Amino acid sequence: MEQLKPLLEDPEIKKVGQNIKYEWIVLNRYGILLQGIHFDTMIASYLLNPTKHNHNLSEIAQEYLDRKMTDYKEVVGTGGKAVTFDQVPFEAARDYSCADADVTFQLSELLLPKLMEEGLKELFDEVELPLAVVLAKMERNGVKIDADLLQRYSREVEAQLEQRMGRIYELAGETFNINSSQQLGKVLFEKLKLPVLKKTKTGYSTDVDVLTKLSLEHDLPLEVLAYRNLSKLKSTYIDALPSSSTRRPDGSTPPITRRLRPRAASPQATPISRTSRCARRRGVGFARLSFRSRETRLFPGTIRRSN
Repeated sequence: MEQLKPLLEDPEIKKVGQNIKYEWIVLNRYGILLQGIHFDTMIASYLLNPTKHNHNLSEIAQEYLDRKMTDYKEVVGTGGKAVTFDQVPFEAARDYSCADADVTFQLSELLLPKLMEEGLKELFDEVELPLAVVLAKMERNGVKIDADLLQRYSREVEAQLEQRMGRIYELAGETFNINSSQQLGKVLFEKLKLPVLKKTKTGYSTDVDVLTKLSLEHDLPLEVLAYRNLSKLKSTYIDALPSSSTRRPDGSTPPITRRLRPRAASPQATPISRTSRCARRRGVGFARLSFRSRETRLFPGTIRRSN
């Protein structure tokens, strides 16, 4: 790594990667500050097709190069036979790594002109790519949170949810479990006779796309969407962040495993499980987490800079 350090830290040498944020974090653990980041194929793929479910290298290579990539599990194995990458035979590790690098470079040359054609180059250069490094630093350093303020805000949102529930029951003409897709489906499609747009194996679909379209027909779907958004915001961020900041009686900080699932489809918002180490300093919770969502809302006064 010492031999690669000058090259990786040279801002004049352009670097291309797939999920470059991950590379930044890994290299930073070895004391290397990756500079000269020029292109990220995963972010470019997202900008060009935000509705696409996956933006991993295999998916992008298949879409733009019509090339099938070797799956990582094919290299390291699965289940009890799985090994770590350093235990993979040299030839297999070499071929897998070189193919990844080759395809990533090919994709960068293909996707860059497409970004320019779609008028997305400025967004990519000035927002998305710099943001990847910002998020990487946040994941490494963590942020301080005002747990007391978040608790107060949680109570405010709870009151808003109660108001939403009352409005929903009024529109429905009855009380029911709003979080139950089956009960909601019966109200929407059997009682209110709204058009059935999609079904699942268990009954009527009440996903966000369905409710958005039904909002043109009736106010209830719109209220349910607002309720879901508030509920998700409360459970995923407002209530989850303070609970992620803990301390043992002896003052030590236990590892915490937490899984957050941001709503955005961006590759910088994908679900991630991780072990974090948290502490409290001067009464302010310090939580070392993984921030991947550009839609994460930083409430005024809740996030403080960690020096």
